[in-house]
Amino acid sequence: MSRGLSVDSSIRLYLEHLPRIRSLLDRLQMPFYYHNPLFYISHFATDPSWYVELYHGCLRVNTPEWTSILPLSEDRAVLVRAVGLSVRDGRPVLRLPEWMEHLFPGLSMASLWPDYIGDTAALQRMEGRKLKGLRQPIGRLERSGRARVLRLGEKQEEEATALVRLWYRQRAPILGEMFQEPEITWLFSNLGWLSRELPGSFGVGVEVDGALVAVNLSCLLTDCVWVCHTERYDNRAPTYSNQLAFRDACRVVDATTFPWVNDGAAERPRVAGVQNLASFKARIAVATLSPLGLWREEPE
Repeated sequence: MSRGLSVDSSIRLYLEHLPRIRSLLDRLQMPFYYHNPLFYISHFATDPSWYVELYHGCLRVNTPEWTSILPLSEDRAVLVRAVGLSVRDGRPVLRLPEWMEHLFPGLSMASLWPDYIGDTAALQRMEGRKLKGLRQPIGRLERSGRARVLRLGEKQEEEATALVRLWYRQRAPILGEMFQEPEITWLFSNLGWLSRELPGSFGVGVEVDGALVAVNLSCLLTDCVWVCHTERYDNRAPTYSNQLAFRDACRVVDATTFPWVNDGAAERPRVAGVQNLASFKARIAVATLSPLGLWREEPE
């Protein structure tokens, strides 16, 4: 972690139990959007109102608006009891597995955005007619000799953080609300710490003419699912620099084991007709998982 920045006790407690949580999410049939380490850690580090605590055999994530219960045991009864006790606190308990929903019919559930699920192998190759519009310009950028893909680490912290801040400045007139700016800035300011302390996390960047122009951060959600959590880039860079970074992030993981998922909790909802990141990920998805584990038709 960058000098002068201490590790919050919530982060320590969370990281201590993270391997166990990851191994249990699949076995307990938790939906993909249930858990994103980069999302949680960045909030714990930047917002004191977010914290995690041991709670009746589980971990409870606390925020000003909602709570979420993370399992530490395969015993479903333990998870159900912790959720029930948390419900009594009067705040919404988000991200329940589908099998639990009927147990709490009066539970206040805030609306969640859908998750876009992709075939990692297809995204690694960008093959097929659907991905032709991405594959060809990415290939042209690579053949130009100007672009270089690299793994991000402590050496890139300063330049990557500057790029993130540039991304927000460029989009301030368009976005209005600056979404997760402190959290995303913190993540890229602590690339070295993440690479050492958060197993399964990795960053990919693209340099053009020797300057860093696109970056992304990814991590494992469970033992069999991964997410590209955030992508930031200079909009003056050659077109498709960001997509090149994303394609190479897909090449880091084992495609035979890990499908890709866009964590809906970490992105804006898709807006029809808007070419934003959510729309891009919806376009390359092979399926969409809506809240509570219900499948919907593939987005057009």
